[in-house]
Amino acid sequence: MKYYKIKQGATLKLMLLGLSILLFSILLFNTKFILTSIITFIIGLTVFISIKGVIIKDGKLKMYFSFLGLKIGKWISIVNYDIISLSNINESTVINTRTGSSSVNTNSYIIILHGVNMKKIELFEDTSYNTCKSKLKEIEVFLDIKSIDRIAIVKNKFKTKRKR
Repeated sequence: MKYYKIKQGATLKLMLLGLSILLFSILLFNTKFILTSIITFIIGLTVFISIKGVIIKDGKLKMYFSFLGLKIGKWISIVNYDIISLSNINESTVINTRTGSSSVNTNSYIIILHGVNMKKIELFEDTSYNTCKSKLKEIEVFLDIKSIDRIAIVKNKFKTKRKR
């Protein structure tokens, strides 16, 4: 029984959620709700150190949320999925202050599993194109499905237009 595991690690969203729960529990500690504060602190710490990942096994996929070694998630069938693609995400954030504003651009790459009339499943995200490209090849071989590198296609179209 072969399986493929994609460990994405801690995500920023979960870390921020865990940190906000931890801060809330510290505020509760100064009140008469000490037991609630301790329970909230444990939950916040658990969320703060949790890890996200994906397991693919026997035509099924499990997107899990792991903390303290327990992998919580639901198994879904991926039999009707037939294409895996690599795309990029460009995000821009503008920070305004009294003295001025600045813009932060983030470029990341994402691997998505596609199927006809099926919901897209995001398998992996990273800021390195080469890491995502090698992960795309590994998943393509493991699932034995067609892969599309959308970034390479766009680069090739751009190169052919420049040559004309």
